[in-house]
Amino acid sequence: MKYPLPHTGTLAALLLFCSGVQAETLQTGKDVEAPTAKWDGVALGFEPPSPGLLGDMLGIRPILEESGFHYNLGYLSQLSYNAGGGYNQDKQASYIDQFSLTFSQDLQALTGIPDAAIEGNIVNRNHDNNLTRDRLQDPRANPTDLSQESYGGQSITRLGWLTFSRSFLDRRLQWRV
Repeated sequence: MKYPLPHTGTLAALLLFCSGVQAETLQTGKDVEAPTAKWDGVALGFEPPSPGLLGDMLGIRPILEESGFHYNLGYLSQLSYNAGGGYNQDKQASYIDQFSLTFSQDLQALTGIPDAAIEGNIVNRNHDNNLTRDRLQDPRANPTDLSQESYGGQSITRLGWLTFSRSFLDRRLQWRV
């Protein structure tokens, strides 16, 4: 070897010794056979939904779910701010919020129609503050992108959707109106 590394023999001996110690501790079996906690199927960011903010609501939620009625109440709020730039460069904060009720009713429990359900969504949107319309884009142009995703043009309560669904042929054909 033209340029030998100093202490090469010492380094090799240290590596062999450390690998032997590591192999010896693994061969004892205490680490290999140690019981591990069973995984509960929950990953960070993918937690199952909680039973609700208000729990079982004094027993009302379980009674409704036994009769096939399931619901979810949601709240969304969005705040955007124009610090500078845009068509109108005045600083402005815009706020919008909405409540939504999403529900489903299993009709098989009530009417006996197999695999039949009614599903719906009711939305109550408040405040008509749209930063894109008011400050960012030229009002003569069609909007291309919104700074707030929830925008409906005015404060309004509306029916988002209401559907009836039913399946046939052992759930191979599903029909929704």
